[in-house]
Amino acid sequence: MPASPPPRRNVHLLWFGTAVASACDQLLLVGIPIFALSQLGVGSQWLGYALAMQYLPSLVLAQSMAAVIDRNDRRSALMVGSLLCCISMLLLALTSTLDLQPTVSVSLLLALCLLLGVGNAIYTIASAAVAPVIVADRSVTDVLTGQASVRTLWRLLGLAAAGPAMDLLGGSASRG
Repeated sequence: MPASPPPRRNVHLLWFGTAVASACDQLLLVGIPIFALSQLGVGSQWLGYALAMQYLPSLVLAQSMAAVIDRNDRRSALMVGSLLCCISMLLLALTSTLDLQPTVSVSLLLALCLLLGVGNAIYTIASAAVAPVIVADRSVTDVLTGQASVRTLWRLLGLAAAGPAMDLLGGSASRG
């Protein structure tokens, strides 16, 4: 059996994963409204619904998700959460760039936002649950504090970079 990597490396991988997930989350906070307005022509009411769908799973399912994650492999849960977020982002990017307007609907947008919300909820819970697994108990607070700092940094940087990134990635979709 191969030796597991040193705990410090695992912490850095967790923080890197948090940085990537947070950056993507911030891009979507800007990208979803741009997509909804430019491609679907929806009003502000639907924008609110789409963004709410991203947070609804955390609110409704958090306790039951935490119980399931605690009883199973936490690292696998972390990967599942990341995978769901990646799938929803990829599908959203594909629908916005492939000119699928006749087949793209508000229902699809809401479904992708819900999928993203489930992925984010799983990832958030699993990343907190995996901290005690990868470090000594006395370091858990340091790891979680560092993770919160990484998330906050990307909230600041991600929102500032989201608009220019959408211009680069989406071209005409972001120009309305």
